Amino acid sequence: MNKSKASIALAVSLLAAAISAGCGNGEGLTVKEPAATGASQPASETPAADNNEELLQKLQVIASQAKNAKEVTAYLDSNISEADKATADRMFMAMESFVESFLPGLNASFSAMLAKPGNAETFRGLGYPPDLSKIPNDDPLKEWFANQFAAKFMLDEHEGDPF
Repeated sequence: MNKSKASIALAVSLLAAAISAGCGNGEGLTVKEPAATGASQPASETPAADNNEELLQKLQVIASQAKNAKEVTAYLDSNISEADKATADRMFMAMESFVESFLPGLNASFSAMLAKPGNAETFRGLGYPPDLSKIPNDDPLKEWFANQFAAKFMLDEHEGDPF
């Protein structure tokens, strides 16, 4: 029992020391603004800012003209690393807006694809996640799935219904 009392006393002492070491008066700590390095240019006039705007504008053009989502996703994947953080955020917002407008049509085309004779049975035979190798090579259903997976959309199931 003496060992446990000594251990507790040691732990309490260490805790008290740690707390008191972190509690100083803080008089020695100050925050200084970095020194200005001459006249700075407005952000919109710098080459990096121009490139960022160009990246965002091109994404918006591609999204407005895209026939499928893989075009937009491919552009975003290949160019997001060139953007600064603020532009990357805006690019993701543009992608999110595109997806929100694209999904209703995608879901409708999925329903139409499954309504075609034999497609629902083929779909059920794919397993989860879908194994596209089980679909014959020239089948439009395989192409449809390949396009959606290339766009990084995923197929999910809710209460037995795929979406």
